Amino acid sequence: MSSKIIQILEALLSLGIAFLCVRLSKYRYQENEKYAVKYENNTKMLIFRLIITVMFKWGSIAMLIGIIINALSVFLTLYIFIPLLIALHMIFFNSDYLKGVMTFTKGIYYVGLTIISIIQVFLTTANVVELALGFTLSLAIFESITALDDGYKNMKKPK
Repeated sequence: MSSKIIQILEALLSLGIAFLCVRLSKYRYQENEKYAVKYENNTKMLIFRLIITVMFKWGSIAMLIGIIINALSVFLTLYIFIPLLIALHMIFFNSDYLKGVMTFTKGIYYVGLTIISIIQVFLTTANVVELALGFTLSLAIFESITALDDGYKNMKKPK
């Protein structure tokens, strides 16, 4: 019974964040319209941004469908795909609004993981090892992607 509760909470957290990312596709397309004016002479950049936008939208939809029809492991979704989705949003769509939304979403994600881990500890389920591994993976994904982005931006700055 306790493992079912945990699986439901993990699935709900994954579904909520994936649904939010699908809903943000309208905002991403609006941002692309602004960049179309800014980079009107750089067709490669515009096509790249459009491809990234479409990949985020359809990737989020695929995650939603995969979780709903139980074709995608909740572990993979919760601990690998969701952190990737959040971190990549923060990098590729560098507006203050979207960074704020994704930082807030990251906070909700960690609160959700905290609640799940507290339930697992108090119900003494066997999934504590899975939670520790998953949390470590998600933290590594968040930190590595943001560190790579920060390092790249600092290397591009003129000396």
